[in-house]
Amino acid sequence: MTSSTNCLRITSRAFQPAVSSGFPSRKRRGVVLVLVIVYLALAGGLLVVVGGSVAQLARLGQRERETIIVRQMLDSGFAWARAHRADLPQAGEMSLDASLLLPPEAKGTVTLTTSRKEAGSTIIVTVTAELQHNERNVSRTTEFRMDGRPEIPAPS
Repeated sequence: MTSSTNCLRITSRAFQPAVSSGFPSRKRRGVVLVLVIVYLALAGGLLVVVGGSVAQLARLGQRERETIIVRQMLDSGFAWARAHRADLPQAGEMSLDASLLLPPEAKGTVTLTTSRKEAGSTIIVTVTAELQHNERNVSRTTEFRMDGRPEIPAPS
């Protein structure tokens, strides 16, 4: 009976877990370390890509804002020229105050250049809008023609 007891004792030891110190084996720790380094590299790369995209989107938004402001300045110059057709000089240049159209930190001018051959003829008005904002200069010019007839006021 002693031989069967010894055999039983040997097999029971084979299924017992080894004494553990509470830490995973060295081989397992190496795999986990490699995975952590890979995940950190992926997270860093993702942050770089997202940061670049956000910066590009901010620049695009700023350019769109400047384009809208310049377009408002051009429209304002056109509306002023139509409303003050009689005040326009035969030929020459005049500047309009555009400070109410601009953000507080921006500077800009609206310049009207007119040319006509004789009173009552077609007036060619060139509107130039220049905007200085955040160390960028945006300039746009539009030319339009107004015939010499006075406008018919809208019924009120």
